[in-house]
Amino acid sequence: MSKTVIEIESFMAHLKREGLVIVPKDDFMADAKIRALQKKYLKRKSLTIQEILNADLWSVTSRNSVVNWIKNGTIRSNEHYKSSAGIVMIQTTAVIRLGA
Repeated sequence: MSKTVIEIESFMAHLKREGLVIVPKDDFMADAKIRALQKKYLKRKSLTIQEILNADLWSVTSRNSVVNWIKNGTIRSNEHYKSSAGIVMIQTTAVIRLGA
């Protein structure tokens, strides 16, 4: 195998041009797991608050923030309900509308 030397400036320009970045493998794998979870959840009709937070579907990071969205109408009254087990469920259409 022959060795080839590339200039770093040329390599970096190529990465920028193609929209590519170099990241640690662990970061890439963590992001891939989150994207897979998001894809799985968004196929469902509705999600629990915890599922929304676990899948990082919204910018909010706490249950209280989501509850406040329900109270102040950001999540509309026809977009959430309580299941027979008493768990608050939010329709996927609301999740998508608000930023997923």
